[in-house]
Amino acid sequence: HMLLFAPSGEVCRSVWEVLPTVACVWQPRAFRRKRPHSLYNTQFSPIALAFFEARKLLLERLVLLHRLNVLHLDADVAVLANPYPLLKGPLSQHQLILQVDGPFANAGVFYVQNVRPGDGAAWVLSELNRRIERFTYRPQSVRALPHSGWSAPPHFSNADEQAQLNDVLASSLSGTVTHSAGVEFYEARFKKQFAPHRCFQSKGGRLDVSEECVSAREAARLMEDGVWQHRMQTGGVNLARAVLRSERLPRGAWPAAHLCRRSEWDGARAGLLRVPGNASAPAGSVYLAPQGLFSHF
Repeated sequence: HMLLFAPSGEVCRSVWEVLPTVACVWQPRAFRRKRPHSLYNTQFSPIALAFFEARKLLLERLVLLHRLNVLHLDADVAVLANPYPLLKGPLSQHQLILQVDGPFANAGVFYVQNVRPGDGAAWVLSELNRRIERFTYRPQSVRALPHSGWSAPPHFSNADEQAQLNDVLASSLSGTVTHSAGVEFYEARFKKQFAPHRCFQSKGGRLDVSEECVSAREAARLMEDGVWQHRMQTGGVNLARAVLRSERLPRGAWPAAHLCRRSEWDGARAGLLRVPGNASAPAGSVYLAPQGLFSHF
C-alpha cells in the first residue's frame, strides 16, 4: 500500500487526477500551528519545517498506534528495484533499516518493521518527535542542556529532523542521552552566523553589552575552540560507534541484491537500540544499510 503525505488538499487532488487510486492525506492543522521566534524557525521555510515535523508524527502513529511497518521515503527518491526481498529476508531481524548519512543515518529514507511499544526502536521514534517538539516550540530549553547554558534569545534551537535523529540514535545505542552534535554544536555555529554585525563592532572603544551580543560573542569564541567543537561533534557519536558491529549479508542474499556490487555491502553496521535509563525495556535493532541498499546522491 502507498500513502502520500501532502502539504495541502490541492496537492492530493492533483495527484488523484493522474493516480486516482493512490491514498493521499494532508493535515492543515500542522501548517497553521504558530511557531515561536527562534533563529531556526525564522531562517528556514515554515512550510518545509511544518512538513518535516508532521510526517514524523504520522510515522509514529502508523507504527506505534496502528502497528504498521513503514517504508519512509523522501519525495525525491527513485526506486530501482523491489527492496522487500532484502527487508523481509536477510534483514528481517532489524527493526530500523536506515540509509547511511553523517554521522549515522538519513532521516528521509528508512524502513521500520516489527516495532513493539516500549522497546528500544519505539523509544527512538517517540524521542525523535519529543525533541522536534521541544526545540521547535520551546527554544529557550536549549539553556537547560549541559553545553548551551550561555545561549540567550534569539536562540537557534535546532529542531532539524536529521540532526535530532542522529542524536537520538547515539543516545539509544550508547545508553547515554546526548544532544551535543545535533543541538549544542549548532547553537554556537548558527548563533555566530546569524548574529547582528553590531555585536562584533565597538563604538567608542566599547562593545555592545546586551544579552544577545554577549551570547553571540560567546558563540564565536566556542566556534574558534577546536577542542570544544570536537567534543560536541564526536563525544556522543563515538560512544555509539563503539557498540556498532559490522554485519555482512549472508551468501544466500546476493540474488536479492543483484543491482549492486558485493563490495558496496561491506560497510553495513548494526547495533542494539536501548531505552536510556531503563535497563528492563526490550532492546530493538538498527541496521545502517550500505550504499548497495539506499544509494545517496
